[in-house]
Amino acid sequence: MEEEKMGKRLLSCFTSDFNKMSGQDLKNAIKASEGRTVLSENVAGRRSVTGDVTNSELARAFGADLILLNGIDVYNPVIDALPESDEPIKLVKKLTGRPVGLNLEPVDLKADMMEEMLQNWDETTQQLVFMGDLIDRGPDNKRSVLTGMKYAKEKNAWYMMGNHEVMFLAFIDDPEGRFPHYFRNNGDTTINDLLGRLQGTPVNPVEDAEAIKAQYPELIAFLRERPLFIDEGDLLLAHAGVDLRLDDWHDTEPKDFYWIREPFHKGVNNTGKTIIFGHTPLRGLNEDGDFMKLWQQDGKIGIDGGAVFGGALHGIVWSDGQIEKIYSIKNKKPVRFTDD
Repeated sequence: MEEEKMGKRLLSCFTSDFNKMSGQDLKNAIKASEGRTVLSENVAGRRSVTGDVTNSELARAFGADLILLNGIDVYNPVIDALPESDEPIKLVKKLTGRPVGLNLEPVDLKADMMEEMLQNWDETTQQLVFMGDLIDRGPDNKRSVLTGMKYAKEKNAWYMMGNHEVMFLAFIDDPEGRFPHYFRNNGDTTINDLLGRLQGTPVNPVEDAEAIKAQYPELIAFLRERPLFIDEGDLLLAHAGVDLRLDDWHDTEPKDFYWIREPFHKGVNNTGKTIIFGHTPLRGLNEDGDFMKLWQQDGKIGIDGGAVFGGALHGIVWSDGQIEKIYSIKNKKPVRFTDD
C-alpha cells in the first residue's frame, strides 16, 4: 500500500517502467527507495574494463540503478566500447535499461571571454593584471594560459599565481601522488588539452606529466615564477587574499595568498591598503548570490564572477585609488565544474 501511495520504488522498476517515466516520476521513485539507490558515474572515454562492453553496462551488471556519464563532449560524444550510433546516450540507456544522466563538462568559453575582455584594455595607458587561475578552467584552457604567458612576456602584463597554477605544478612534480587531487579539480581537461587529445581520454599520470614537461618547458618555467602578490603602495593584489589575523600581512603563509577564504573575508583590514582579489566566486560572497555585482567591504574588493561555473568574467580599471570602470561578460552557457 505504501508503494502504491508514493509511486513505484526505483529498485522495483523494470526498463519498461523507466521508458514511461517523467522526470518527476523518476524523482519520486528515488525518494520511495529511501536511500537504497546506487548511482555509478562512468568517465565516457575511459577504456572499457572488458574491451567489448561499456563500463556503464558493467556497472549495471553489478547493481547500478542509475548511470551518470562524465567527460562527454556533446559535440563529439565518445563512449569507449559503444557500437557506433547517431544517438549514443539513447543507446547506453537501451543497453543498460537504466536512467542515464550527463555530468556536463564546460565548453570552450573562458578563452573566448578572456579575449573579448582584453579588447577593453588600453595598452598605451593601463597596466594589465591577470589574477591567476587561467589554467584548469575548461577543455580549451590551454589557449587561456598561453595567452596569459604571451601578454606577460610581450606586453609586460602582470600574471599572478593562482591555486590552479599551483595544483598544475604540483602534478608535474609528483604526478602519481598529486593526480587524484588534480583530477578532482579538472586537471584531466588541462592534461588532455595540452597534449591535443579528446576530452575524456584516460590519463596516465606519469607518462602524461613527462610528455607535458617535454612539450611545454617554457610554460612550466614561467608558471613557477609567478608572484604571490603585487604591492603597489595603497593597492594590494593577491589571488585569494592575505591573512588578516597577523600583525603584518607580509607574514602570510605562501599557500594562503592563493587559498585563503574566511580569515581574509571576515578579517579586519588594517593593512592601510585596498586589496583586490579573486579565487572565491561572488555567488558565495554576496549575500544575495549576485555574481554580476563586485563584493566590496572594508577595503577589500572581490572580482571573481565564477565564469567557469556559468557566472561572469569581470575586469576593472583602477585609477586614483578607486574603481574607474567595470567590464563584465556574462557566461550564457551553463557549465558544471568543481573546485576543492
